[in-house]
Order: sequence, then C-alpha cells, then structure tokens
Amino acid sequence: MGTVHGNRQCPAPARVLVADPSGPRTDEEGGRVLMVTYCTSQQQADAEMAEWLKTAPGTSMPNNYGNQCSAAMQHYSVALFGRPWDQTLGYGNAIDHITNASEAYFVKVWNDPNNPNQLPRPGDIAVYKGAAPLWGGVYYGHTGAVESFTAYQQTLVQQDGAAQPAQLFPDGNYYSVKPAHKGTFRYVGDPFVGDIRGWLRPRWQKVVYSGADKRGYGSTTAVTNPGTTTGKPQAPVVTADLWMPGATRSPQPGAVNLNTRLPRRAAWHITSDVDPGKVQPSFSGVATYLKNAGYCPHLMWDPFTGHVEQFYLANVGARALKAWNEDGARHIQIEVLFSRGAYRDGKQYWELKDTPLKGFAQIIQWLDSHGIPRTWPMGPTPPIGTAGRRDVGVWNSGAGHYGHSQVPDNDHTDPGLFPSITEIPVATGKGTATATTAGDDLLEGLLSMDQATFDREKKKPGTPAWHLANGRDHAAGLTAAVKALTALVKGIPASVLQAKVTRKGAGSEGTVTQAEALAYEKANWSQDRANQQKIIEQQAQIIALLTEKKAA
Repeated sequence: MGTVHGNRQCPAPARVLVADPSGPRTDEEGGRVLMVTYCTSQQQADAEMAEWLKTAPGTSMPNNYGNQCSAAMQHYSVALFGRPWDQTLGYGNAIDHITNASEAYFVKVWNDPNNPNQLPRPGDIAVYKGAAPLWGGVYYGHTGAVESFTAYQQTLVQQDGAAQPAQLFPDGNYYSVKPAHKGTFRYVGDPFVGDIRGWLRPRWQKVVYSGADKRGYGSTTAVTNPGTTTGKPQAPVVTADLWMPGATRSPQPGAVNLNTRLPRRAAWHITSDVDPGKVQPSFSGVATYLKNAGYCPHLMWDPFTGHVEQFYLANVGARALKAWNEDGARHIQIEVLFSRGAYRDGKQYWELKDTPLKGFAQIIQWLDSHGIPRTWPMGPTPPIGTAGRRDVGVWNSGAGHYGHSQVPDNDHTDPGLFPSITEIPVATGKGTATATTAGDDLLEGLLSMDQATFDREKKKPGTPAWHLANGRDHAAGLTAAVKALTALVKGIPASVLQAKVTRKGAGSEGTVTQAEALAYEKANWSQDRANQQKIIEQQAQIIALLTEKKAA
C-alpha cells in the first residue's frame, strides 16, 4: 500500500500496437499487420483479466513519473484492449479515470452509498478519491485492478507512486520504482486511499483474446470471498482513535507501509534546535521545517503548552527516523519541542523531565489504546550525547517505548533522560486495541458513566458502551472484563446499572447499585467455581488413596 496516494498523469506512449475492432492489428512503425481475435464471451474475458492479475505482481510498469498507480492501469488497459491507453482509460490523475475513461471500453459503475450489496468484479479497475488533498489542495486519488474482494474490502493489483524505493527521474524529482504488488483497502474511510468512487468494468467484447482460458486461467483464478455478511459497510469500525483526540490534524504525504508482524512500539525524539541566545524555536517554525524536509513524525508535542499536531494516522509509518520507520504493527513516533539547555519563558531547561509536561498523560494514554505497553525494552533512555543500546534482537521482539538513541541503524542520542510513563493513570471508559491489564479500569469506567456520557459513547463503534447498547456479540476486541459484563447485561443502559437495589441474604437491607449487585454476584460465582474445583480435587485424592489401599 503506502500512503495517501497521488498519481500523476503522463503523455500517451509514442508507439503501441493498435487494435482495430474490425479485425487486424497494425504496428504503426513497422507496417506489419497482425491478426487479432476478440473475446466471444465474458468467461474468455475473465480469463484474460485473471492472467494479468496473476502475472503482473513483481512487474515494473512505469510512465514518465515512475511506477505510479495510474501507470499500472495504463499498462493493464493496453494489455486488455490492445490500443493506446489514452483512447481507453483516458488522461488524468487516478481520481479522474472513472470520469475520463471511454464508455466504449468500460462500463462505469459509480459507487452507490445507499446500496450495500453493490460489489466489484475481479478485473474491474477501482478508483478511489484519496485520503486527503495533496499539492495545491487537490485530491489525486488511487487506482488498481480488483483481484479479490469481501463485503468490507478489496485487494488490488497496484503500484504506489509514494512507495520506496525511489529513483531520481529526468524532471529532477524522485519517484517510486517499486514493482506492481497487492494492496488491500476498505471501500469507505480507508486511511490510505479514502472512499471508493466507483469501478471501471472492461467490456468483454473489446478484450483481446489470447487464449488465457486454455492456459488454465478463468473464474477460479480470481477468487472472491464474500464471507458470511453481504454488503459493504458505510463506515469503518476501529477500537482506537487513529487521530489522537484533541490534536491538530495536518496530514502529510509519504507515509510508510508498516511491517505488522513486528511488535507495537513508540519512538521518542526531541527537536534539539536552538535559536540565537539559546531560545527555543517556535512550534510552527519547526513543524514547517519537518513538513518541507519530509521528516514528519506522527505527533509533534509542546510540553510547555500541551499543543499536539498530528501528521500521520496511527496505523501507518512516519518518516522521522533515518531507518526502520516501518517496523511494527504500530510504530508511533513523537517529536517533542525541546532543546537541551534552551530557554523557555525566561528559564533554562536541561532535561525533558523537568518541563511542565503538559499533555504528556494524554499522549501516553492514547498510545495505551493502540496496545503499546508501558515498558522500555532497551532499558531507560541514556543522557543526551550518550550512545544508547541498539540491539536488533530486542527491537524485533520487544513491544514498548524506545528513544531515538535506541533505534538500530540510527545515530542520534535523543531524547535524553525521560520522564516516567508508569506513574500516569490508565485512562478509563474506552476500549483498547489489545486485552491488557487495564480491564478493571475499563469496567469501572463503564459502570461509572452517567446517562449523558453513555448515550454519547454508545454511538462510537468499538467502545464498551457501543458493544453494551447494541446487544450483539461484537466484543472480540474488548478486555475479558468487559466481555463478562456484556454477557451479563446486554442491552441494559447505564441508568439501570446505577439504579439502587436492596440486598437480600448476607448484608440484608443494605442499598447498592444494580452494577454493584451484579459485580457481587459475579464474585460469588467465581468463588463457587473455585470451591467446586477444590472439592473435585479432594474427591480425586480420596479415590486415589482408596484405590492404593485396596491394591495393597
């Protein structure tokens, strides 16, 4: 995949085989006449598309701007129709293809947000809007050929103009040279490519027949997997905010594909720059430099004011490291506006831990929600100027927090001595990305919600309140404590949980909330199970002793 995709148009190729629908195909330079046959059925065309989808990954398909996503679809169009792509796919950026493509060669299937059963076919060209505007506030979009799909997402054979590696091109810019590969995207709200605009469906009568069906390709090659649920959703469901709540959003191009097989982590930097007189530079000045240089982290944070600006979503890699930006199912980088020895508000500061640390707790709690544990796998960060431990084995296996000084193949020594992350309270009332020891806090947060908070939270997909109010088993991403509560009180609103009830039996006539009564009963059940287990174990011991005695 990559990042927010922007793919530039290029001129039509100077030389290409031109297919005449009446029969012969002519090489315009060589003057040769080649006979061409067109598909006589949808099945034959499906086989031709399936062969391209199978063989294209690993192939480099450039245009004048490198391996852009549009370049791959230009090559795909020529392969299907045997004509110059400007006559079939048309000019424009990726977002423009569904508008500019020739209806003589494609059926245009515009996305209908009110039709959840509208799904693509393998071989369709998918056209996305893009996740955010790029240069000049323009959406460039993304495009690729549909290889397979489910009710929620589709897998494309694609190229990515922002992907690494990149090379210098004659126009003086660097463009991707990464060959075609597969990428999977949601239909709606995908963090990389935004919303689907629609699909270009090749007209089978126009597809050149090369005998792909006789080479074993066909409908079974491009497998679809609609799953148990039909229809594409109209909004993604997440269990943690990809944008940090309260942060100023400033999306940037150039995000990095994450290696999700590696542990979740956070990496901490400090800006280090000082103005004349050892004055701390302005937040906006440093942020502008990072954007222009292409070195943006996920977050830039001012520990004196608490201001946070976010440049990338949490589920992609940022660009603040010299190397290894891509390592981790989450790899969230934070740049702290702090320079050792600089003056701020008339006072000189030598260590980050001595600053007011405004907003620090909120950042740590947001990192918690993405399953990043509060540990330092390489140990405490060393002082500025001291080389840190950079153990590749630990990096590849240890989830948690790292200083820039601890990242392999990097040479910076920031952030220096770091404030404690374990003393910050765990946030309550919101689900986390993984089952952690925060379960009791989550349960307490749910039980203590007032009605207004419950009504607000139940509208946010993935929160404990949402799972509870929906009365459905969507609890796969919640902690065991919230799962247990959901099983007990599905559909019961917070107002009922807070209602006062009178206890019977032990503690008779005492008044507690319904939630406390449920928790009390749950504890009793747990104790009963433990007691029953002890009885069973004791009975087994007695039987074993009797058996030994009888044998003797």
